[in-house]
Amino acid sequence: MPDLNVAITLPDGREATVALRDGTANNLFWQIIEAPEVKGALEEQAKKAYPDLHYRHGNDVIQTESAGKVVDAFLENGEISAAEDIINDWVDEDTYYRELAAEFFPVDKPHKGWGLFLASAAAAVSAAAGREIDADDLREEYEEAVREALQNADNSTPLDQMKQALRIGAVYVAGKETGLDTEDLAITTAFGRMLSADSVRPDENFKRLLSMVNVSADQFRDAVLLSYGKDLKNLSAGEDAEDYKEEAMNALAAEWRAFQFEADPNRPALVTADQVVELLDNASYGGVPVVYGYVNPKAFLELPWDPELDGPTCEDTVQLVPERSNGRVLIGIHNFANGSGHSVDTTVPVILPLDFRNWHVDGVRHRYGIDSLYGLSNDIFYVSADAVPRAPALEPDKQPELAM
Repeated sequence: MPDLNVAITLPDGREATVALRDGTANNLFWQIIEAPEVKGALEEQAKKAYPDLHYRHGNDVIQTESAGKVVDAFLENGEISAAEDIINDWVDEDTYYRELAAEFFPVDKPHKGWGLFLASAAAAVSAAAGREIDADDLREEYEEAVREALQNADNSTPLDQMKQALRIGAVYVAGKETGLDTEDLAITTAFGRMLSADSVRPDENFKRLLSMVNVSADQFRDAVLLSYGKDLKNLSAGEDAEDYKEEAMNALAAEWRAFQFEADPNRPALVTADQVVELLDNASYGGVPVVYGYVNPKAFLELPWDPELDGPTCEDTVQLVPERSNGRVLIGIHNFANGSGHSVDTTVPVILPLDFRNWHVDGVRHRYGIDSLYGLSNDIFYVSADAVPRAPALEPDKQPELAM
């Protein structure tokens, strides 16, 4: 058939003329929907609806546990889609847009607003199709058009839900970027079962602890001498000790004489050498060096992480800064396998590599998380997490053995 010009009444009472071509009732209705005047009215009303799906719907208050799972899903592989998938599972999109449609695009009154528009559209389709079309017969297509308009007006993303999330415990584990498991990275004793400052094995795992807190090997040895009265480079089991004990002490002393690590003068020590001794004496079953702070999850996700891991940039470190005057950053040794360890606190801003492989959310991957062990007053450990220029102590050419 030739084009048929029909009159459509818009929700505000204005009339528009639409040229309809031959087609089914549904197709004719969509020709009306695509008319510039109608499409413009739909879009304008959709914008007034503020369809911010991922902020307003479902999880008005995202609890710590849920937010932690979202952030940790990203940290496991560096893919933000993993976090978005979890959030999308929370959202009932059909219910949300249906409720918005009922509120902002009601058609229950056929002589007013969108009801008037739908009635006029049904009359136009009837004229073009040559048969009677009831407005209810077009309801499904109308709702689809409204849903499409709402979706197009909604520029929110799944991660916008994180704006409402509570704080989460972010844990940095030194050495995880090497691909080793926490048990492989554990600081261990040279002999016996119980770890202490005078029995720790001075290997690469121990060096990671010193590097993280920026305490030199000599500073640590001096602290042990003051605390235990033992020179780690000249250990002895005593005059009446059995031969195997003396051999073990001699072997450990030889390791200490060969062990070297210099603190970086360009960054502050996170703890004192005496506190390193305290950590080792009280983390009885060893563990890995950790840093803990309670961070805003959305801000943490939006740090400039590098999923490609294609080399350093000007912003590939993160600084944790206590947000309160009496705030702290937790520094410690933690054993995720059996739930033991020890920690001390620092008020000094802590700069760490912005490598997602080193980080996880406390309580998500490991049964024995840090907070579950210490029972922290989390507000004390609220920290801001901001990207900062690469710290000199983390340059690869300065500490190649740490691969940081």
